[in-house]
Amino acid sequence: MRVPVTASRVRQRLEVIFDDAQFREQCNTNPAKLVRRKLAERPVARKKGNFAALHYSQVPKFVAALRLQLGTAARALEFGLLCAARTGEILGARFDEIDTASGIWRVPASRMKGGRDHAVFLSTRALEIVETQRLNGSIYVFPSPVDHHKGMSNMAMLNVLRRMSLASQTTVHGVCRASFSSWANECAIARPDVIEAALAHREEDRVRGAYNRASFDNERRALLARWAEFCDGKQID
Repeated sequence: MRVPVTASRVRQRLEVIFDDAQFREQCNTNPAKLVRRKLAERPVARKKGNFAALHYSQVPKFVAALRLQLGTAARALEFGLLCAARTGEILGARFDEIDTASGIWRVPASRMKGGRDHAVFLSTRALEIVETQRLNGSIYVFPSPVDHHKGMSNMAMLNVLRRMSLASQTTVHGVCRASFSSWANECAIARPDVIEAALAHREEDRVRGAYNRASFDNERRALLARWAEFCDGKQID
């Protein structure tokens, strides 16, 4: 069952190589892009250990229902979904990490799985959530309801899914990250490197990692803005 995953990774690497060749005017087309949608159509069995996730086509309906849920945990889950963030990144989010003028949330390396600082480009809706949460009087964007000097419990967002009777269909990680990744890749919303950068995935290939030191700021900002529009139910061409 690992073959489809390998095929996808090989296609991503070939796509980057041909993109570079096109830039250098060494070829006219990128043949790797022609197989992207075909690979997306393949049936893939979920392996043991993978996170259950909503299909991205269900996300706009989920977000609409989520916005009817009251409480800090529901806002945290929506914020995490819009940012394609991990649970620990969301729960520890502090107001001093967020520059509302530039619309950037800078997550410190200490809270990142890859051990590197990560910049998240906030959509309009994500910024609205941050501004609303300022009323809580805590240094944390999503504080514990028991002690505002602490972040929320790591079970808080899962409990939101349980209240919505969706815990058997998706995990927090699944809806915040896997759904976003599937949407961005299968719909060819952005280049693979940009998607991986938005997800703060560590580059396993050292040579490729050295080649991709650019932060793709403008493309990453545009990608998360399009994701927010999609979550709002707006059609993405």
